[in-house]
Amino acid sequence: MERPGEQQIGITRDPDTRIRAHAADGWELVGDLLGPMDGRVALDREIAMKRTIREQFDAVPGTTENWRTHSFEASSIADVEAAALRIDAEVGRLAE
Repeated sequence: MERPGEQQIGITRDPDTRIRAHAADGWELVGDLLGPMDGRVALDREIAMKRTIREQFDAVPGTTENWRTHSFEASSIADVEAAALRIDAEVGRLAE
């Protein structure tokens, strides 16, 4: 999702409710929704993406899923996941 100058990822079991709640705060959906998927797979993917946001993007203080777009701009959650996989490969870290 995005709003001016900021993007975020989100993992949820109820995307419609989550999207509506974020829309009330000015967020708009970017790209496609993924899923449904196995909970363990979703958690592994979320951990890798959050690590990348924290370590490589300009994370918004006090958040774990938000970053400033001057550091990275995604057109889908797949872009964030691809960045996480690329960075993990570069540093020799396997996805958790």
